[in-house]
Amino acid sequence: MQITEENVVEAIQKRNENAIRFIIDHYGGLLSARNSFKQWLAAIAKYKAIDYQRKRLAEKGRLTVLDSMEPSTRQGIQSPQEQELAELLAPLTPMEREIFHKYYVEGTPSHEIAEHFKAKPSWVHNKLSRGRKKIRDFFIQHSPSLRR
Repeated sequence: MQITEENVVEAIQKRNENAIRFIIDHYGGLLSARNSFKQWLAAIAKYKAIDYQRKRLAEKGRLTVLDSMEPSTRQGIQSPQEQELAELLAPLTPMEREIFHKYYVEGTPSHEIAEHFKAKPSWVHNKLSRGRKKIRDFFIQHSPSLRR
């Protein structure tokens, strides 16, 4: 089957590898022209995280019902964001969760986290990288729509 612009979608749906080659040959320059897709995705994730952090800082000034409760009465109660974060970090060890929380939620620089754990900043970056891979692999394994 000859792959053309008209039948490329159909060929991809039939899982024809030649269709992917056709797309890479014709449109691959868009991804690798200046930055790789991986770098582009990382930049998107970075700015989404910055937006999220700004939103959290803006909301920090407002008191929520959970904030006004005594710590003893709100034990076991989590906000929807805390529940979502707990689900996201579930595949990680407690130490990795602490590192992720400090780095991504609190915005603590990697060198300060390294000092806390008496390690090098490269160790922190290693833990973050491996943790992201664990999370990615976990969700790919547990989500049928993400499987290849």
